[in-house]
Amino acid sequence: MTECASTTHAVAVHHSLPCLLAGFANKDVFLFYWGRKWEKIKLQGHSTAIRAVAFHPTESQIFATASDDDIIKVWNLEERSVVRTLKVAEGVRTLKVAEGSDLNIGACRRGGLISLVSPLESDKKYKMPVDWDRILSPVFCTRIMGFCPRVGKSLLIAFHKETIQVWDYKEGVCMAKWEAHDTPTRSAFFHPRLPYIFTVAKEGKIRIWSETSYRQVASYFFGYADISSMIPCGTCNKLVLGGRGMFKVVAVDTGREEQENEAQKQMQSPSTESAQTSAGATTTGDEAVFALRTPVSEELENRIVQIRLEFEEKIKREVAIVELNCKKALETLEGLIAEHQKKERIQAERVQLLEKRFDEEVARRERLQA
Repeated sequence: MTECASTTHAVAVHHSLPCLLAGFANKDVFLFYWGRKWEKIKLQGHSTAIRAVAFHPTESQIFATASDDDIIKVWNLEERSVVRTLKVAEGVRTLKVAEGSDLNIGACRRGGLISLVSPLESDKKYKMPVDWDRILSPVFCTRIMGFCPRVGKSLLIAFHKETIQVWDYKEGVCMAKWEAHDTPTRSAFFHPRLPYIFTVAKEGKIRIWSETSYRQVASYFFGYADISSMIPCGTCNKLVLGGRGMFKVVAVDTGREEQENEAQKQMQSPSTESAQTSAGATTTGDEAVFALRTPVSEELENRIVQIRLEFEEKIKREVAIVELNCKKALETLEGLIAEHQKKERIQAERVQLLEKRFDEEVARRERLQA
């Protein structure tokens, strides 16, 4: 057990190294190595409380931390240094008032003031101090974050103030951002086996988004309110959802036959637009390219995933064969070395015997001469 002087906000365990990452309310980030008698290493760089931490699922030396000031830092584990800093939101925020009110409210984070302006008296402004620690509660800060597990894709997903953001953390570019749900979003992640992004809202609606076009491809209503979390299984296409006093396991069906049928309909009627595309997504790419995407491309993505999994299994088999051959070769080499050492030992014994006989013969002749 190890102790820290602040509340723990986020914890992540490395998938292959004896390493634990923890973020605290007092802006501290610590790495704990339990293979080194729980060595504790402090990482400095954030100026406000830490809300989310995550290790990269395939790049073992990459991890990320997110803090209350809307900053995400991507780190190199070996060098213990920041390789990229991402600003997920602007510093100025707008506050809404109840319908029917005569006041417009604007808030400036840097000045620490709220400005009140009345439409009836536009020349008068009223200012009052604001407690930003309360306004910048965890509801508005980056509290969901994760990496894309696909090889060759340097993508990071973050959720900030009801907006999903996908970043290329190597380039420092926001690839897409959109509002996934009308109610508070509880989870967002890249699926570890399928080329999709999954999100879930508090009221129980799951939405599935294309990993390449960021458009909605499917949705499912869970049927339970007050969902608090959702995580994927790393070895199968199942999701675990948690709520108040319950949890449920949901299987994800890719529906290849339905996709093929829908693809044929799309080819027969090119002017028909899919009813499941997202109307609220904002991307940095070419919208025309996204508009041409059909279920055929989604089927291709699924096929690519299947090929990748089959290729990984083939690599595992080949590696096992190579390891077996290396083991046999090593055993053969060890046998040859042992045989050679035995011959050397026999040869050494013969040399010692000859030397002994020679010494005895020399001694005998000296006695005869005497």
